[in-house]
Amino acid sequence: ALDRREKKSGHDYLKTAVILSLNTGIRKGTLMSLLWEDINFESHTMFLRAAIMKGGKSAVLPLNDIAFNNLLDWKKYTGRDSGFVFPGNGNRLRDTKKPFERVLRDAEIENFTWHCLRHDFASQLAMKGVPLHIIQKLMCHASIDMTQRYAHLSPNSLDDAVRLLEK
Repeated sequence: ALDRREKKSGHDYLKTAVILSLNTGIRKGTLMSLLWEDINFESHTMFLRAAIMKGGKSAVLPLNDIAFNNLLDWKKYTGRDSGFVFPGNGNRLRDTKKPFERVLRDAEIENFTWHCLRHDFASQLAMKGVPLHIIQKLMCHASIDMTQRYAHLSPNSLDDAVRLLEK
């Protein structure tokens, strides 16, 4: 549905924003507040300033190749290297709800919000066996309790754990 949207109206922010969310777990408000200066293309990282973070603490997060290349393409397309990554009318982009809902409707996806992209990020990591303390850091959760909700998705069952002693 995102590809069809781009084909119809040309390259736009929504596909890049969704791909970034799926590959970084970043909250929508933080994503829309990113500045180009927050993106370090040399180290493949993004700096999440305390001022744009829900918990008020800054973080530096790695960008995988998918997120990095999408940001690079978006930068080339927009021709911008300063200001907001996703600019709106003289400021940051504010309303993604209606376009996102249209894409979801076109894709026949129900009961899904932007925040589900964040959950998907954490769930994918848990299912690939990434330790919860690493997921916690990537999600910028203040406590491991918030991250625990993904523990049931981990392929490492209790049986697998005790069988490690047999080897």
